Amino acid sequence: PNQNRWRAVCGKSRLYTELTDTILTQLGFEKKYFVLRDQDFYMHFWKAENSFLKAIKNLEYRADTAQKRKLVKEVKDNYNLYITLFMKESSILVRNPIEGHYKIYQEKRGKLIDEINQKLKEIARTANLDREKKTQDAAAISIQIIKVTSATVGIAILMVIFISVLNT
Repeated sequence: PNQNRWRAVCGKSRLYTELTDTILTQLGFEKKYFVLRDQDFYMHFWKAENSFLKAIKNLEYRADTAQKRKLVKEVKDNYNLYITLFMKESSILVRNPIEGHYKIYQEKRGKLIDEINQKLKEIARTANLDREKKTQDAAAISIQIIKVTSATVGIAILMVIFISVLNT
């Protein structure tokens, strides 16, 4: 049980790191694409999306409370808005690049990315709080087991003494 709990905690932490790293990677490819207009960066952007979707699906599977499921849904919704915004901006860039339009895009994108990051941090914080609570619960159970075991040993010793006295 402890190993499974440890794997779950490490898995959530790993997923949080993977999701934030993927977003940052994707942002890097996006910026390079918009500046250089190189299709290789455009393709790398979409490959990063596949990594993000795989990790978020895994996190969605591990979300074990209504609050976590809500946060994961909000991350997915904001991420989908970001992807839609990127597709719209990249089509405008191809047709008619307008400098002022890109600044508006950057502001909208920045807000979405900040929201995604905030939700991911909240998921990680909630997972850490859950882990601490489970650790405290496990400690309380261990103490109860020790008490019961000690009482059982004490009763067994008393029974041995009682039986010895009766036999003599």
